[in-house]
Amino acid sequence: MANDYINLDAVRKLAEQKTSLSARKLAEAQGKRRQEQQQLDQLRVFYADYLAQFERLAQTGLSVSQLLDFRVFLNNLEEAIGQSEQQIALSGEKLQAQRDEWVEKKTYADSLIDFEKRLQRQGVLERSRQNQKEIDDRPRSDKPV
Repeated sequence: MANDYINLDAVRKLAEQKTSLSARKLAEAQGKRRQEQQQLDQLRVFYADYLAQFERLAQTGLSVSQLLDFRVFLNNLEEAIGQSEQQIALSGEKLQAQRDEWVEKKTYADSLIDFEKRLQRQGVLERSRQNQKEIDDRPRSDKPV
């Protein structure tokens, strides 16, 4: 039984290490997603500012070449925003997969800890029963003869 307990302890420690590694990967994925969202937000602000500038200048009159330059630049920004949104969607899927992996590893490690505690309690209970049996099996000196 002691040898089994040592093996269980090693398995539990390995599971906890894997859980910790998974937690670090989850934190990295969350950071990456947050950074990508900030970049998208900046692109949207830049697009809105540039569009407002275009509209102001359009009221005063623009040459055809200026109009085309604005339109090309705005189209490029729209494309960049679309690509950024796609990247965020992919990052969201990766983040969810990483979260699911962490939950799975954490649940497994926790179940090993619970199992180890149950084994410890069972060992205490078995020792207690053995002690009681030994006490019950001893001849009593206060028995009437």
